Amino acid sequence: MISCACTTLACREEGTRTCSTTGMCFSQYLDRRDGSDPLVRGCISGRTHLLCENRRPAVDQHRSWPALMCCDKNMCNAKVFPTIPTSTTTDYVYASTNASKLPAEEIEGPPKSMNSIYLVMVVIGVLCFGVVSVIVVFLLRRHYTFFHPEFGSVGPNGYVKGCPEHDSSSKGLENKVILHV
Repeated sequence: MISCACTTLACREEGTRTCSTTGMCFSQYLDRRDGSDPLVRGCISGRTHLLCENRRPAVDQHRSWPALMCCDKNMCNAKVFPTIPTSTTTDYVYASTNASKLPAEEIEGPPKSMNSIYLVMVVIGVLCFGVVSVIVVFLLRRHYTFFHPEFGSVGPNGYVKGCPEHDSSSKGLENKVILHV
């Protein structure tokens, strides 16, 4: 039989701060965002390792899920905080003898707004690339198009637009415009 720190509703109603079990002690962190204490400590009856595995269901990744730490020594859950997993492959923490103390700032995970920040940065990057591409195309087309006040636009091949074609023997030399710079 081991003793565990207890802050569950049942322990508070009984006016006690400890519970006894033949199973395991647990510490659970779950921020319900309702003003209640997110850290709960208590006893697990029997050897139920399934509760201690605490695996997040794959179907709903957006809901809050508790971080749970189980241990099996006297008062082992009294001064420890469950570690919030950083990957989906390790969704539980099990400690038997050495439970480390974690500062309160390690309990909170990354803000949920980070995903939207990354999305906005990608969209801004794509838009900037598009604007720069349009400007480059405009400048290249402008550079290769000549303008003569008497004839209008002169293409890069030197022919004036709108002039009728002549026979193939002259090879269009009559239509060439010589630009003096």
